[in-house]
Amino acid sequence: MSQPEPLSDMERYKLEYKELGDSIRHFSTVRATLTTFLTTAGLVCLAVMTRVESGGIYLLGVGLLFLCSALFVSLSFSRRTETHVLRQIALRDWSHDPGRQTYPGSMKMHDPKRPAWWWIEQEEEVRRRMRKDPMNRLLFLVVGTVILLVLLAIMYDKQLRHALWPESPEVITAAEMIR
Repeated sequence: MSQPEPLSDMERYKLEYKELGDSIRHFSTVRATLTTFLTTAGLVCLAVMTRVESGGIYLLGVGLLFLCSALFVSLSFSRRTETHVLRQIALRDWSHDPGRQTYPGSMKMHDPKRPAWWWIEQEEEVRRRMRKDPMNRLLFLVVGTVILLVLLAIMYDKQLRHALWPESPEVITAAEMIR
């Protein structure tokens, strides 16, 4: 059985560029879908928590867990997306003048062609790009605001409930919900 002919650099470039684009779209779609679902589920748990007589602490924990999971999922898939975008940029830069430069090496950690510290520089660039991402900024704002509001609601529970429902004679505090 004969060995297949190796791909030329330009064929390899086209194949790898398309594969990276497909991965970027996949990561972005998964990030948007899971983040939206987990954020919505977390906010619903926190909203229902204020309306139930028992099990409020359970809903508080589950709601915060969903919100923190949304944050983790968003950051995880943002990192994967930005890593692939940087790789795609390196390939695009190579394609502008393929004769002058060697084909960009692999982005894997064990690549012997790269110096030992290359991944630190890459991670700094990935984090810089993640900080500029509007979805990450919005998610930090939403989750941070919700956590702050939950903490304030627990601290000033009785005053808040009295301000929202002054005519209600049976105001249940968060401390009573926990018991």
